[in-house]
Amino acid sequence: MTAKEMFEELGYEYDTYAKDIIFSKDFEYATVELYFDIETKNLIIQSNKDIAFDFDIKELKAINKQIEELGWK
Repeated sequence: MTAKEMFEELGYEYDTYAKDIIFSKDFEYATVELYFDIETKNLIIQSNKDIAFDFDIKELKAINKQIEELGWK
């Protein structure tokens, strides 16, 4: 299973901006965006609210899979 498929299974929407990869999800209390910056090899996590956000193990596996697919390991 690809990272895109893993994120989509968790309810995230996939988008791209230039070469960058973005996954976003609307929660009851906020929208969370995971932004994989290809140039800097950084994962940027943003929210439209000033809140803490916890990832569960499935989300962490999807993040690790995306990092692997990008060759960042």
